[in-house]
This record gives sequence, C-alpha cells and structure tokens, in this order.
Amino acid sequence: MLHNFQICFADTEQFEGWHQYSNDPVDPGGATYSGVTQNAYNAWRTHVAQLPIQDVRRMTDAECQTIYKTQYWDAVRGDNVWAGIDLLLYDIAVNSGPLRAIKFLQQALGVTVDGQFGLETFGALMAVNDRKALIQKICAARMSFWHSLTTWWRFGKGWFARGIGMEAKSLALLAAG
Repeated sequence: MLHNFQICFADTEQFEGWHQYSNDPVDPGGATYSGVTQNAYNAWRTHVAQLPIQDVRRMTDAECQTIYKTQYWDAVRGDNVWAGIDLLLYDIAVNSGPLRAIKFLQQALGVTVDGQFGLETFGALMAVNDRKALIQKICAARMSFWHSLTTWWRFGKGWFARGIGMEAKSLALLAAG
C-alpha cells in the first residue's frame, strides 16, 4: 500500500542503522551509511541523479529515502502488494537485493523462479488465501539462506533478530490490513 513505504522504511532502518556508518571488512557490501553501500550510492548518483561520486557518509536523508524507494520498494512493487508482504519483500530487497526477494516470493508461491515480478507472480500473490502462511514460508526460506552464508558466524545473531522482528512486524501489518 502506498502509505506503507514510510512505515516499512522506518522498520527496516532499525536494522540497517539510520545515520550509522560501517565498513566491516567481513561484510561484502563494504562501506555503508544508513544501509546504503558506497557502490549503490555511486551507481545512483552517476546513473540516476547524474551527479558526481562522493563519500556515502555525505548522503542526505532525501537521497537515502529516494534510493530506498526507487531501488528496493519499487522493485518489489511495494505500492501494489498487500500489507505485510510489502514490508517483508522490501526488507529482503534491502538486505539481500530485490532479485533474491522476488525469488523467495516465487519459490513460496510455486511459480516460475526467474526474479522478475511479472504477471504470473503478481497474479499468484493476489490469489493467496493463507497470507500468514506465505509470510512464514518466505521468512523460513530467508533464515535458511542466511544460515548457508559463510558470514553467518559474524552476522547471524543480527540476522536472526532481524528475521524474527520482520516476521512479527509483517504479520502485524497483515492483521491490521
């Protein structure tokens, strides 16, 4: 739902670290500010905003929200899906990329897994009767994916908390619907 972007943005930023800088050598994302990697910021500034590259720590709040909206929320069709699944897909997109978020959804729906949020995926999502079960299935797949990563030893505790938190928040948004 259109009005849910700000809610979902705030929920995700609790885990991404609003106004926090990180450059953990174990994190393949590298230098990150407010959850936006230097590489993602460079790409957005040069290709979308047509601005010169600058340090991610100089990113404005407006730039940050625009990146999150256009690169992650819009990619998982956050404005067009039902409450609850919007937060979950968005948060997965931010953490692991929109392609992975859409593939998790497609796997859970039993449709062609191609990472494209097309008519088949959208139609199957809109036809879901047990929305709670779908959210839980996607959350389980996400947790399994995290466990498979070689960086689980370093980030697993935070990912686990994020997974549990996002499942609860997604289910609450679904119930409030």
